[in-house]
Amino acid sequence: MSHPITDTTALRDHVAGWRVLLISNRCNTDVADQLTRTLGIACQVGDVSHKPRHRRSLVERIERRSYDAALVAHGFVGHGDTRSISAACRRAGVPYIATGKGRLVEVLAAMQAVLLPRTPSTTIIVHPEGF
Repeated sequence: MSHPITDTTALRDHVAGWRVLLISNRCNTDVADQLTRTLGIACQVGDVSHKPRHRRSLVERIERRSYDAALVAHGFVGHGDTRSISAACRRAGVPYIATGKGRLVEVLAAMQAVLLPRTPSTTIIVHPEGF
């Protein structure tokens, strides 16, 4: 079955070279690797699974603008973590991008929605079954 993505060229052109943090409570290295290959970004996985020190460290790195965007897998990140990461992004002026459960197509669609103007030529279509 093919991926339900029509074109990532405009998104890649916009974000190539960015440092991006993918935040979840589980290791999403496969998605991070796919994002790196697809978009030409440096994608690091940040784990916040019940580890306050990890969360504080991520917040500090966001506030220091160590990343150009934060991708947050809402389906796997608690409300408290989400609030602290969101606040850090606002303070640093870093885009905060909610990505559902962090699946590749969800991440790409969320990035496009937040970072690109809506035009027919840059629409990423997400299959209704969610893959």
